[in-house]
Amino acid sequence: MTSDAVPGAADELPDDVSFEIPDDLSGLSMFGETTSKPTVALVLTQVAGADPLAAVCAVAKLEVDVFFAQGVGAVAVCRDLDGDGPAQVAAGISQLISGVPAILVERRENQITATRWLDGERGDDVPAGLLLDGAPDDLEGLLLGTHTLADVKGVLPAGQYSRLKAARLLTSLARKARKKS
Repeated sequence: MTSDAVPGAADELPDDVSFEIPDDLSGLSMFGETTSKPTVALVLTQVAGADPLAAVCAVAKLEVDVFFAQGVGAVAVCRDLDGDGPAQVAAGISQLISGVPAILVERRENQITATRWLDGERGDDVPAGLLLDGAPDDLEGLLLGTHTLADVKGVLPAGQYSRLKAARLLTSLARKARKKS
């Protein structure tokens, strides 16, 4: 077979071009998948305030910071980004606010992924682009890396509540909700 029979076969690298093929190709991944730890991990909830979510996280002993994103709900920012730390936070939150989905959103390198969690169980993946469409500036900035947590107003560390104080707050909120209905 001649080089004319195969398209592009006549194309050769010039002698002055050099490249190196690494011995270990395991770091390469297909379709943008990454194995690195996330640079940010957020759990989006439908909780109507930062205080109740911070209290829930304190009861569950989850290490997070919480803020309220208008139009989205309360957001938990994971402090532990190693291993399955973010997944444990999503599972813990979704288990304690049973029946209400939570979305774990992680940024690894230049890729954002989102996963739905319900009742402590991992669900289906959610298109991350849909989450960013119309997201408040603080939330979008954290996910895209243009903001830090210090740039966000109203951040509450879950550790500000003792477990007893958190339980009292949640009991009080539940009583108020029952009175309204």
